[in-house]
Amino acid sequence: MQKNNEKSNKKLKVILWIYRVVSLALVGGLIFCLKVNADKKNPVIIRQEIINPNIVMLGDSITDGYDLDKYYGRDELIVNSGIGGNKAQDIISNIRNRVYDYNPSELFLLIGVNDILYDNASPEEVIQKIDTIVLETKEKLPNTKIYIESIYPVNNTWRDEHDDRVKDEKQVNGIIIMTNDLIKEYCEEHDLTYIDIYPHLLDDNGVLDHSYSDDGLHPNDKGYEVITKILKKYM
Repeated sequence: MQKNNEKSNKKLKVILWIYRVVSLALVGGLIFCLKVNADKKNPVIIRQEIINPNIVMLGDSITDGYDLDKYYGRDELIVNSGIGGNKAQDIISNIRNRVYDYNPSELFLLIGVNDILYDNASPEEVIQKIDTIVLETKEKLPNTKIYIESIYPVNNTWRDEHDDRVKDEKQVNGIIIMTNDLIKEYCEEHDLTYIDIYPHLLDDNGVLDHSYSDDGLHPNDKGYEVITKILKKYM
């Protein structure tokens, strides 16, 4: 009888031990799942330290159409993070995939022309969006050096091929100039590097040189050669 009781006690202990192990495993799994979901909703800083130096070119179709392999070589770690049709808000909405995941040592930002052309955004509105991009990048990637390019000029070729609501080239370029002035001031106030490419793309009439663009908005090969020569000085 005593032996039977001892066997029963041993079985009970084994069952209790198994129950504890399974319970701990279930609780641990639940905590892990909750942590993963929390991380997705509240992403932390990707990386504090730059491990592999690389450059991200961030912007709209002007950046998207920039053949980086052609102008910088395939060995350079330069990521093209431009998307055609983008406005500043599009970058803000997708900044993790466009910037954070690359953990760049340097970020070159060119944005704003679509805000001006399609949304009639004021210079102040453009700079507010740029400020959001900069602040969020600095928060997540404090070691990334940020460069902001001036918005490039346009010419009438672009206007004639698009809707009639758009102002003429001189009006658009006037707004671009005012916006670039604010970008320059912003960079000086926030210890960022401003790259003024705008004047290097102008013709004698003060608009985008037709030899640098086939459609009045996007640079052609000759235009990108001018841009590349300037940008390489900062890399």
